[in-house]
Amino acid sequence: MLIEKLKLSNYRQYFDEEIEFSHSKKGKRITVIQGANGSGKTNILNAITWCLYGKEMHLGDKNKGLPILSTAAINKLKPSAVCDVTVELTILDEEKNRMIFKRRAIYRKGTSDSLEKVGTKFDIFYQEGQDMKRSEYPDVLVSHYLPEDIQNYFFFDCERLDDYFKSSSKHQPIKKEVFRISQLVLFEDVLAHLKKRNIEYAKQLKQDNPQAEESLKLINIKEKALQTAREELDTLRVKEKEAEELEKEISEKLKSYPTRQEVNELQLRRERLSNLSRELEKEIKKAQEDQKDFLIESAPQIICHAPCLNSCIFLSYCCLPPV
Repeated sequence: MLIEKLKLSNYRQYFDEEIEFSHSKKGKRITVIQGANGSGKTNILNAITWCLYGKEMHLGDKNKGLPILSTAAINKLKPSAVCDVTVELTILDEEKNRMIFKRRAIYRKGTSDSLEKVGTKFDIFYQEGQDMKRSEYPDVLVSHYLPEDIQNYFFFDCERLDDYFKSSSKHQPIKKEVFRISQLVLFEDVLAHLKKRNIEYAKQLKQDNPQAEESLKLINIKEKALQTAREELDTLRVKEKEAEELEKEISEKLKSYPTRQEVNELQLRRERLSNLSRELEKEIKKAQEDQKDFLIESAPQIICHAPCLNSCIFLSYCCLPPV
C-alpha cells in the first residue's frame, strides 16, 4: 500500500495544507519532507496516526496537553462558536484502488476562552470500480489493512532512530526487522568475520615471527599518523576553499572601488575646488569690507520710531560714528 495524499485542515500548525507523496511508475517512491526544528515534520507523522487510530503516536513533550485544533483557528473563534479539525489520508492498494481515511474532531469555544471537544467522526471511503463507497465498519477496515499493533513498523520518527538501536530499547523487534529487510545483517556478519580473522592472523603471525608484534605496533602507529595527516589535509583543503571564496569576495568588492587614475582625477578636482573655495572666501571678505566702507561714507537716511512721543523723528544725513 502507498500513501498518495494527505490533507490537513486546522490540525496544529497546519491551517489548510495538502501533501502529495511520490509514487511514480519509474520506482521513485520516496518523498522527502525537510524543515527546521519545530516546523511540523513530526506532526505530519502524528496526523497520519491520528487519522488512522485517533492517537498521536509521536507527540513530543512540548505539545502534550495542547489542543489539536490550530492556534490560528482558536483565535478566530468567537464564544460558543464551533470549529473542526480534519485529516484526510488517501492510500493506494496493490491494485491501485483508492481508500480515503477521514477523521474529524469538533470543538466549541467557551465564554472564558476554554475549548470543549463536542464530537468526533471517522469515515473510510473505498473504491469499487469507478465509484467511492463509504464503509459501515471503518475501525474493522483499519485493523484489517494497518493494525495498530504493527504501525511502528511503518510509521516511525527518523529523528529518534537512535532509540531503535539501543540495547535496552523497546523497539528491538523493529530494529531486527529493519536490519533483516535492508540486509544490514549481512554487513554485520561480514564485519564480525573479518574482525575474527584479523585476530587469528595476528596470533599466527606472532608465533611465526617474534618480531611481528613490534612490526604490527609500528604499522598501527604509522596508520594513526597517516589518518591524522589525512584529517589535517582535509582541514587545509577546507581552509583553502574558504580562502578562495574570500579572495573572490574581495575581488568583487574591489571592482566597485575607483582605479588609480580615477583617484588622481578626483584629487585634482578636489584641489581645484579648494582653490575656488579660497578665492570665493576672499571675494566675500572683500565684499563685506566694501559694504562697510559704503555705509560709513554714504551715511544713509535712518528712520527712528519713538513710541513714547507717538511721533517719528527723521534724521537726514546723520553721520555714523567711525568703526
